[in-house]
This record gives sequence, structure tokens and C-alpha cells, in this order.
Amino acid sequence: MFLPQAEALAGFRWRGRLRAALAVVFRQNHLPDAGQLQRIPQLDAAQLLALADVLRSRQCEQGVRHLQPDESPLPLTRDEQAAICLFLGASHADGRAREVALRLLARSEQRIALFAALIRCDDWVWCVQQQAILMVRNRVPALSGPALFACLGLALALRERARFRADIWPELEAAFREPRHAPERWQVAMNGAPAARRFAAALVMRCDPLRAPQLLATYVSGDDAADARWALCQARDSQDPMLLLQVARRAMYCSDSDVRAEALRVRVDADDADLHDSLRRHAFDPARAVRQVAAYFLKARCGESALALWRRRVDEGRGQRFAAALSALCDNAEKEDLARLLHHRGAATAWARSAVLRALHRISAAQTPACLREALNDPRISVRRQALAIYEAGGYPVTAAEVSAAIAAAPTPEAYVMVLRGCRLLGKWDMLALLLGLFPDADGVQRAAIEQHLGRWVEAACRRFSPLPEEQRRTLLERLARARALGPSRHWHRVADLLS
Repeated sequence: MFLPQAEALAGFRWRGRLRAALAVVFRQNHLPDAGQLQRIPQLDAAQLLALADVLRSRQCEQGVRHLQPDESPLPLTRDEQAAICLFLGASHADGRAREVALRLLARSEQRIALFAALIRCDDWVWCVQQQAILMVRNRVPALSGPALFACLGLALALRERARFRADIWPELEAAFREPRHAPERWQVAMNGAPAARRFAAALVMRCDPLRAPQLLATYVSGDDAADARWALCQARDSQDPMLLLQVARRAMYCSDSDVRAEALRVRVDADDADLHDSLRRHAFDPARAVRQVAAYFLKARCGESALALWRRRVDEGRGQRFAAALSALCDNAEKEDLARLLHHRGAATAWARSAVLRALHRISAAQTPACLREALNDPRISVRRQALAIYEAGGYPVTAAEVSAAIAAAPTPEAYVMVLRGCRLLGKWDMLALLLGLFPDADGVQRAAIEQHLGRWVEAACRRFSPLPEEQRRTLLERLARARALGPSRHWHRVADLLS
């Protein structure tokens, strides 16, 4: 019934300004149609705050001056339309306009009215802030549970602001803790947005302690690693050993390896009944972190070596735990495992071949150089990348012919670009000879990669000192001439200067 007042307060072209503000919030290059205005009450907390800031800063003014006033009917009731106009007024740059808008919003039952009041509880103009606080204090006690918790995301976002946190947040927090809102607390804790879910879960722990075991068990075995870590910390802080042990057992089924590893430590500290069997079982966990924790405590508490378990399973060469056993053995291999590692260096999977390569390097096996040369020509990029990483770590020489053969055998452009990194393992002039020799036969993508390495060579040339025999100089100048004839490059002149 106060729509004319609300539209007058919103000002001329208010629809266009709101559409322009929504375009900024949604990061769109075009104005959304007028029907999008009905989405405003459904915006999340971050979007509502951004919309209020855009409207107050007048970022939307320039884009709507050319628009004609839009009088077409909106898919909104008069009360909804009035509330949206007053939300715009409550975001006005003039404090007097914001105060008048809040006084009118106090008569509206629309959801966006409370949102506007919450935002203005952080207003820097005292009279506007007090009007907003008065409206919130009058409105909150009468809200139903769903209506109150619909404001939780916005309230949590505003809690980071000093004025809001000091003046109204304690009263809101008390309202969220009321016993009559227990069903809504549980609902948000199970299905809310991340920040709201975590806050509601903390409220459940504090206000509904009988539901704490169910809450923590649900969180710790879910797919959200942050929730699982939070639940494990809450169980540890509860000072209830049985609850902590129950949560830790459930945490062993969490998808996050760090949570499983921490839960295993908790079970060890609690001296769980089936600890020995559990440690043996988790010594074959897919994640390295969990395997290492299990192996450590298996040795420290039970006097059993996990390495013997892994060797036995690798020797069997099959079974569900074979992959974990081979990976664990490669991470902890000793000299006596050389025969086992060489037996699996031609494994069918790329990760196994890479793991064996790392293990051979780890134990400094005499066969490592030969295995590295094979890996440079492996059909899988991941194995070639592992070989290059070991070469770059030092200790194994590589020749220009080996790098050139690996580049020539690259099956895809991606593999070519990756293996080309091997040129950095060569000496100063061998690297240049390889790059110049590859240039004539390279396509567009390959030439771009070659030029990138040429640039690095030029930058480092003055810091790498190596004699250049006259015969090699002539060869390099010939290759440079052939490369320059095929196309321009910003590096040719500098390379020619360094060769002269």
C-alpha cells in the first residue's frame, strides 16, 4: 500500500539502476531483463552485500542514463515490488534516505526487508544504524525457525564487521541458540552452505548435546574434508574418550587421507581393542600418509615391520592390496629389494613404472641409468616426466643423442614439449646444437617450445662458461643459418653474436 512512496524513494529509473547493479554483481556484460529483479530476495549473503555496495557507490548510474523509464509490469506483487524499491533506498548514498527507507521497511513483511535491516546494522551513520538495530530487535523474536535461519548466511558474513559484531550479533546468536529452533539448527547443520553448516553444527554441539554423536559421526564420514577435520577436533575437545574413539573409528572411512591418518593416531593413543589388526589393514591404505602412520605404530607398538608385509604381498603379485603394497615398497625400498623392483619395472601401469623408477634412484641401484634411458622413451608422459625429474636431481649423465632420440619418439605434441625439457640437462653448446637442429623439422607448437628454451639459453649463456671447439662452432653456425632461413626469431641475432 506504500508502493508510490517506495518508488519515489527509489528514484528515477530505479529498475534500470537495479538491473545495472545486478549486472555488476553477476559480472555480466549486458543488463539482465526486468524479470531478474525477482531474484533479489534469493541472492546469497555475498551477493546481497555486493549489491548493496554497488548501489551505494553508484557504479550503476552511468550505464542507465540512456535508458527510457520502464513501466512494464513486473512478475512481482505490490508488496514485493515495494520491498525491493526500499532495499534500493536503504542502499542510498544519502543517510537520510536510508533512514526513511528503513522506517518504511519496518512495515513490510517481506524477507528482503530484514536483509536490508541487517546490512544497515553496520551503517556508519548513527541514526541509520540505530533504526536498523531497532527493526532487527523487533522482528527477530517473532520469526519462525526457517525465516530466522534464512538470515544466517548474511549474519555470518556481517559478523566480520566491527559495528555489526559489537552491537547486534550477540542478540542474534542468542536467538539462534533458542531451544525452539533445534530442528532448524539440525537441518542447516546437515544441508546448509559451508559457513552456515559449520556454525549450526557448533550450535548443535552446544545446545543439543544429545545429538552430538550423530552429528560428529555424519561429519567425519562425509565427503567434506574440512567438516571431517572439524568433527575430529570437536571430539578431541569434548573430553569424552568413548565419543572420541567412536568418531575416530568412523573417520577411518573418510575420503580424506589426512583425516584417516589423524584418526589412526587417535586410535593408537586410545589403545583401541583391535589396534593391531587395524594397523596391519591400514598399512595397505591407498594413501601414503596413512600407510606411513600405520607402519610407524606397527613397529613402535607391536614390534612388527610393515616392510615385511609389503614384500610378501608384492611377491604374491596379485590381490586387491598389491597396488598399495608396491607403492609402499617403492617409498621404503632397501638394497635387498632390488630384484623385486627390477621384476616390476615393466609393469602395465604408468604409476607403477614411475614408482619403481623412484625406488631405484632412492637405493642408488646400478641399473638406474639404463632404466632412466628406457623411461625417456616410455609411451606415457608421466613416466617420462619422472625420468626427467630424476635426471634433473643430478647424479646421472645424459647425452644429446639420448635426449634427441626421446624427443623424436614423442607420440604427441604434449609429450614433445615435455621431453624437450631434457635439453637443459645438456652442456652449454650441446643444448644449443640440439635446439638449432630440431628447429627446421618442428611445427608451430614445437617451434614455440624450442624458442622458449632458446630464450633461456641466451639468458644463461653469459653465466655458463665452456670452451667451444672450432669444428663445433662451424656446425652451430651452419645450423643457425638453416634455422634463420626458415623464419624470423628475436633470438637469432643474440645467438649469432655469442657464436662469433
